[in-house]
Amino acid sequence: MPRKAAREAAVCLVYQRSMGGEGGIDDYCAQAGDVFLSDEDRAYLSDVLDGVEKNAARIDEQIGNYAVNWKLSRMPRVDAAILRVAIYELLFRDDIPEGVSANEAVGLAKQYSGEQAAKFINGVLGKLIRDNAIDKRGTTGST
Repeated sequence: MPRKAAREAAVCLVYQRSMGGEGGIDDYCAQAGDVFLSDEDRAYLSDVLDGVEKNAARIDEQIGNYAVNWKLSRMPRVDAAILRVAIYELLFRDDIPEGVSANEAVGLAKQYSGEQAAKFINGVLGKLIRDNAIDKRGTTGST
């Protein structure tokens, strides 16, 4: 499974959990038609799912800071899931270039939410990247 597909699975699982579901990687694979995951895919998915959960307050704080005129509670959950995965990658995954995280998030927004969501997500992530020097340990500081 290419990283793009693994990222899509991560967004789907983050979304599912935001809706009260408790599905895991194996459940997702079964529901998606017995998708095969390499060890690398499983490690990425596990890291993202655990990381989004453990760092939810920090990630949601960033969404609140950069989603101008939007409260997280009123945001479409699919958009929030896409932002959570992308912001987790930006803050905590030093193996993924910032541009890749942002571009993939925009693509997922177009696929699952629509053009307006894609523009919104691009704006949020672009501003986060421009306004902050991303420190992969999860802190940001002005440049």
